[in-house]
Amino acid sequence: MDATVAAINSALNLENIETSFNITATKTENGYELQLLPRTAPMKRAFQKLDLRINEKFRVERTDMLLPNGDRIVTTYSNQTRAPIPASSFEFKPPPGTEVTTPLGM
Repeated sequence: MDATVAAINSALNLENIETSFNITATKTENGYELQLLPRTAPMKRAFQKLDLRINEKFRVERTDMLLPNGDRIVTTYSNQTRAPIPASSFEFKPPPGTEVTTPLGM
């Protein structure tokens, strides 16, 4: 897995991105849609296709990655400055039947 992550990071170096991917870009009403199809064997083992939605400020809002086994990983991003986060967001609620252990010395 580390080799895959390293290959993706290397390939996403924007200076060399066209050597690693066939790229299709479309202008939309609110930004751009890019489709990246891997050219290299390491990238093809990592994913079949990566779709990016980029807003008018050139921030990625959504990624949709199609994996070689047909699974998809869709991630959406938003930027909220100083948004309040309720304390309940940090409550640990293990599912019934889960064994919870405590590290030594705690």
